[in-house]
Amino acid sequence: MSSLSSRAFGRRQIAVLVVASLALVGFVSFRARQASAHETYVDQAMTCTIGGNITAHYTINHDPETLNVGQVFTIDTKSTVDLDPTAPDVPVKAMKIIIPNPAEVVSAGDIMVMGGNLKKAGQSTEGANTILNMTADAGVTSKTIQVPELMIPVTVGPAAAGKVINFYGPNTLELTILIGTVEAPVTCTGAATNPPILAIKGVGTTTTTKAPTTTTTMAPTTTKAPTTTTTKAPTTTTTKAPTTTTTKAPTTTTTAGPTTTKSTTTMPQHTTTTRMGPPTTMHPGGGLGALFALLKRLICILFKIGC
Repeated sequence: MSSLSSRAFGRRQIAVLVVASLALVGFVSFRARQASAHETYVDQAMTCTIGGNITAHYTINHDPETLNVGQVFTIDTKSTVDLDPTAPDVPVKAMKIIIPNPAEVVSAGDIMVMGGNLKKAGQSTEGANTILNMTADAGVTSKTIQVPELMIPVTVGPAAAGKVINFYGPNTLELTILIGTVEAPVTCTGAATNPPILAIKGVGTTTTTKAPTTTTTMAPTTTKAPTTTTTKAPTTTTTKAPTTTTTKAPTTTTTAGPTTTKSTTTMPQHTTTTRMGPPTTMHPGGGLGALFALLKRLICILFKIGC
């Protein structure tokens, strides 16, 4: 009995080990597929002011799998650096990395620094660049420097939808080295021909900007009842010439007093016989005087003289 139970226990152990082995193989296979799904390898050439040329070897990963508009997208970078064999080995005090952001991309928070022998000292944004400052651990030199793994979070806007976004490596590295006790800057500039470290298409809704609509609000129209217009015949106005009134001076009428008619005595005519003889003498009061009196009266009546 004991031998049978021992053989059964041994078979159960072998079965468990086989299942565990298969599970482990499956898990390792799954992790390998997951890691290799979007992991890429890129080399970047740089020229330095001291020490000649260097080459940075990048291993790039990202999370999530797709670059979704409006969501945080984290780029995971690991790098090693090959120095010029003739470069001197000098102490390193600090490093500044200048990372360019594509037009559609903005920083989404703090860059996480893991491993290496450089520690994060600060982070800032200058224009379209993200600036990462790090300080070196004690004893780090240009030939022993180990750049940490960087987890860089970003977001993309609606303009990235449907477009391939190119992420480039650092365009500038600034090292602070020590020559004795004197600090000296060393600047390394990326080659213009460097490829992007990651090229990925944005996923999301494409936003179409419509031209603004101009709305014209008109005042309400009031319809009035029709108006009947009666046209009268034109009135002819006759303008009379002004009447000129001439005021005459009053006429003074003089009423003559009553006329007194004197009785005239008609003298009987006498037949006078002229005889040649001595001149006859006329006495006043005779016929000639009466004639003169009559003439005077007539002149008075007619001419108002001698009255």
